[in-house]
Amino acid sequence: MAQPPTYRPARCLDLSHRAAQRNRQAVLVGQAKSGRVITAAAGIMILVFGSFLLGGQRQLQEFGFGLAFSVLIDALIMRSLLAPALMHLIGPANWALPTWLEEILPKLSIKADETATGSSAERELASLT
Repeated sequence: MAQPPTYRPARCLDLSHRAAQRNRQAVLVGQAKSGRVITAAAGIMILVFGSFLLGGQRQLQEFGFGLAFSVLIDALIMRSLLAPALMHLIGPANWALPTWLEEILPKLSIKADETATGSSAERELASLT
């Protein structure tokens, strides 16, 4: 079953934790699996913003060019070159969470607690015995 596409750093983090892969391999696999989605989304945005250039108003054309160019720079340079290069250079520190932030963030779990399993009637019955 195919996994839904996600943003590249999130996919890399998931791969590094799940499969116990090294940082380099996690970044490579994350970039390979997410690259097409990011490129397709950027292409759509560039076409939409580029269509503003066809309008007759000068201000609308300037906004269209500026937005299309910024999306192009973001997709090609920032997300395809700089972000993976920095993730390779930083190494395992990519996934480090500062202790002060870890204390503030709530502890979330997908798995149900042992106390939360079962119906409310079963819990009441268990508490009576």
